[in-house]
Amino acid sequence: MIPWKYKGKIVDSPPEESYGFLYCITTDNGFKYFGKKILSFTKRKLLSAKRKKELNTRKKYEYVSSDSGWLTYCGSCIPLKQYIAQNGEDCVVKREIIAFAYSKMDLTFGELCLLIKERVLFRDDVWNRNVASKFFKEKIKEVI
Repeated sequence: MIPWKYKGKIVDSPPEESYGFLYCITTDNGFKYFGKKILSFTKRKLLSAKRKKELNTRKKYEYVSSDSGWLTYCGSCIPLKQYIAQNGEDCVVKREIIAFAYSKMDLTFGELCLLIKERVLFRDDVWNRNVASKFFKEKIKEVI
C-alpha cells in the first residue's frame, strides 16, 4: 500500500490534537478522489457494575476512543473501491494529505471548500460524484 504523504514526507502519525485530514487519492488512470478522513472514533460504552467500582463512579457510560484505520484507508467512493478491487492496490499511485483539521466543523467545511475549489462536479478526471450529498454531477450544470 502506498503510504500517506504530507508536503512530500511520509506520515505515520498525525500531529497532536488533530481530528482528521483532507486528502487526494490518485489512481494509475490519472483519476483523483478528494475527501476527508477522521483519525479516531469515540464510542459511548455502558459501564458494568465492576467497572464502576474500579473507577469509583456513578456514571453509566464511559467514552472509548479507537483508531479509524486511516493508515490503510483508500476512500469511500464506491466506483473507486470497485476500481481498486478489479485492478489491485497497486493501481493507487499517490495518497496525499492536503491539510489537517482540528475539529469536526473545520474538517467538514474544509472538505466542502476543497471540492468546490477543485470543481469536482465539472471535471472528467475525478471519482467524486457529489458535493455534500446534495449536489450531484449528473444533475448540476456549470453556471459560472
